[in-house]
This record gives sequence, C-alpha cells and structure tokens, in this order.
Amino acid sequence: MHHNRSCNRHDYLKITAETLKRNLPFCQKQRSFIHNFFSTFTISLCMKRNNNRLLRPFIVDVEASGFGYESYPIEIGVALEKDKRYCSLIIPCEHWTHWDAAAQDTHHITRQMLSRYGKPLENVARELNTLLEGQTVYSDGWTVDKPWVTRLFSEAGIRQTFSISPLERILTEPQMEIWHATKANIINTMELTRHRASSDALIIQETFYLTRIKTESTH
Repeated sequence: MHHNRSCNRHDYLKITAETLKRNLPFCQKQRSFIHNFFSTFTISLCMKRNNNRLLRPFIVDVEASGFGYESYPIEIGVALEKDKRYCSLIIPCEHWTHWDAAAQDTHHITRQMLSRYGKPLENVARELNTLLEGQTVYSDGWTVDKPWVTRLFSEAGIRQTFSISPLERILTEPQMEIWHATKANIINTMELTRHRASSDALIIQETFYLTRIKTESTH
C-alpha cells in the first residue's frame, strides 16, 4: 500500500508541475527546467521505494492445523515495511475439522484460542487483500504456505489480489551460503515467540535483509 502512495505522490507532483507551467509566465527554458526537475525528483522517490522493497521484501508465514492434505490455515502473519506486521488467527469453517496434536505442539495454538481470538476467514481474506493488493509476497515454505492461503480465499469466496512466490526466487547464492548462521543469530538476539506466523515472517525478513547487506558489501 505504501508503494501505491509513492506513485500517487508522483502523480501529484506531475500535476503541480503542469499547473505551474500553465499559470505562470515562464519562458520555454524555464518550463523545460521545471519539467526535468519534477521528473527526476519523482523518479528518485519511486527508485528509493523499490530499493527498500528489494532489501526487505514482504514475507508471509502460515500456521496450520496439521501437515497433511486435510490441513487448513489457522494463523497468517505478514512482515511488511520495517517495524510493521500483520497477524491474525482464523476461525475454521464448520467442515474444517482436521487437527494434528503434533502441529499444536509446534505452534501452541489451541482450538479454544481460535474460537476466542480468531477472525472469520472472510475478514482475514479481505484484510490481506487490502494490505497486499497488487503486491508479491514471499515465503520460505511456499509449497505449503501458498496452498493454505489459496484454500483460505477459495473457502471465503474472495478473489486473491496479490501473489505469493518462493523466497528462493530472490535469494542469491552468497546469501544462501550464510543464511542458516545468520538466521540462528537473529533468533538468538530477537525476543520473539517462534512458530507464530508474524514472528516467523519477521525472522525470515530480517535474515534476508542482513544476508543481502552482508553479501552486497563484500562485492
């Protein structure tokens, strides 16, 4: 959503430049200067936003009722811009009955927690679309996270307006070489509850950021 604001700011500045050129008695050289100045300035704003997104891509993580085909999403977390996260528990629909005790031992989310603190899946789907419309978010567990998100939107009867891609698509080989050591250090230094969706998403985002900074600074 903030990316769209950058583009809206670009449009606003273009309108401002055109208004100045039409209503003030500038010569042709001055008009050309105004046009070039606003174009360069607004392009730099969008480039800065895009570079930030390359360093800190949006990351999605899903906790589920189990590990098999019948499992379904019970919590979705997204790491967005720095210090901004989204997370929600999900109330399962009536025919989502599969429950794996081993999965619960991992994420420590109970059915009672879902009933008490969860949101209807339609609400979660709409909130995700509002936050992520037109964006690409990345997952380090794409083979399971993508089907779980797809199942959420399918059950809600709502079209998903963002895409989910494997994190590996934007990882470089140098990043992969230091990934596990960097991630372990982040887990040790950040006070986060592991195996909860937004916390796991943030750990992956910070690992991506640090590995990208470290590897780019050495080349």
